[in-house]
Amino acid sequence: MPNLIRNDIAFGAIVKSLDGLSLRSRAITNNVANIDTPGFKTSEVSFEEELAAAVHRPAPDTFQMVSTNRAHFGLSMDRPNIEAIQAKTHALSGTTLRNDGNNVDIDREMVRLAETQIQFSAATAFTNLKFAQLRQAIYEGRR
Repeated sequence: MPNLIRNDIAFGAIVKSLDGLSLRSRAITNNVANIDTPGFKTSEVSFEEELAAAVHRPAPDTFQMVSTNRAHFGLSMDRPNIEAIQAKTHALSGTTLRNDGNNVDIDREMVRLAETQIQFSAATAFTNLKFAQLRQAIYEGRR
């Protein structure tokens, strides 16, 4: 991947977001597929908190040096590396909705699936916008 894309924090965050949303979609479809499996526990995927911490920006009225390399002065070294962020799947074992021990709630899963699809569409639109900007920069540079 070119450095122009690799060093873009927003693009890196959106790629990790797409990865996490894809994993969440698979977890939700697995939950729905196992709705009648006795003892099955719902799986959830989390990545937003860690991703938000990685791209956290200071308040707009504060001045902070912009950096493209972790070796530059002024870059906080406690800031997580976006490349290292991984979506985590965990089972919700503390609840049971039915006598057979299954805790899948179809209404909740359908709402989560709709939210995930909307977020995925927005992330895809952002990705397309970033590539359109790069394409425009390349073609305008030729003139």
